[in-house]
Amino acid sequence: MAESPVPPDFASVVGAMAAPLDDRALAAAVRADAVRCGERYQLVPTISRYGGIVDPARFPEAALEVAHQVVNAARGDRGRAVQTLAARHPSWQRSLEHATVAMEILGSEDEVQSLPVAIGPACPDGSPRFIVGELIARGAFGTIMEGFDRERAMPGRAGPDADVVIKVVRTEGAGAPWEREARGASAIDHPCGIQVRASGTIDDATGFVVFERVHGRSLVSMAAAGERLRSVRLISEVGQLCEAIAELHAAGFVHGDISPANVMVDSFGRLRLVDFGLSRPITPEDATSDVIRTGELLQWIALGYAPADPAAAPSTTPGARGTVVRIGAECRRHPPSSAELARRLRAAEWSIDRTIVVASGIGVAALLWGSRYLVKVLSG
Repeated sequence: MAESPVPPDFASVVGAMAAPLDDRALAAAVRADAVRCGERYQLVPTISRYGGIVDPARFPEAALEVAHQVVNAARGDRGRAVQTLAARHPSWQRSLEHATVAMEILGSEDEVQSLPVAIGPACPDGSPRFIVGELIARGAFGTIMEGFDRERAMPGRAGPDADVVIKVVRTEGAGAPWEREARGASAIDHPCGIQVRASGTIDDATGFVVFERVHGRSLVSMAAAGERLRSVRLISEVGQLCEAIAELHAAGFVHGDISPANVMVDSFGRLRLVDFGLSRPITPEDATSDVIRTGELLQWIALGYAPADPAAAPSTTPGARGTVVRIGAECRRHPPSSAELARRLRAAEWSIDRTIVVASGIGVAALLWGSRYLVKVLSG
């Protein structure tokens, strides 16, 4: 079937196929749909998308494929995502559990097992500062581990920020990528950035960067669990994120991989830009690419997907989401500077706040006038 500028629902995808599908063919259709929609629209696989067609009791293989796609999208946060989905979709619990076990078995732990138990500069007791913990995730650009900052937990300096994330990066003749990542992340002094605690080398071919532990969830993990950002203060939150990107550009760096997978929602509900593995010194072309990707991100946040054609985004999306969709489309078609993008979002936030204040004032005035009129009527 011809590609649509917006994601077609899965029922129409299946309906366009030549013959009724058995369990194995339906599983293949799920897999192909997830790949196509991910590549074309950045659409995250969800049970809601496939559940109307795939019944776990009738199509166990297709249900396991759906669960695998969802659990893989949730990645390091899969435990919480699976818990949320099992409560919301009880008939899918078994498929989700099987997919989770399969994900945990996949891949060798040799790299993790070869890491030292502690790394970093020495504390006063002579032992390395950071204790290496459990594996969080493994990606193309490094391995992410839990960690513990002994310096932050020493007597008189204990605090809730002793938990850290340690990213271990190997290089193959490409210089020291962990140094570039540390410099890029450190260039942002903004609440939407991420703090770098330390960086260094483990051996000649391996380096590390230690970040503060952001307690929260990635936008992709939330989407896999069927959740999305609330409309309340949406423009303000994305505006602050864009301010952080503008600050990064002003410091002479680009992020290089702005996407829903690299934006987290922390425990305060604030958006945080993470994973600076592709950060590098800024060029005009790279800065423009960052802004275009930010426009896609804005549309994704508001719609749950990024339209293949920015002009094809629904023009009837109401309220703050509609404003974010429109500004995202403008970014993709005519990318401004990152500073100008942040300014546009702030102006949009101010415009909406002013409208709310004016409307509230009119409402209060009408209420007072009505009350006085009623008093007159009742008093004769």
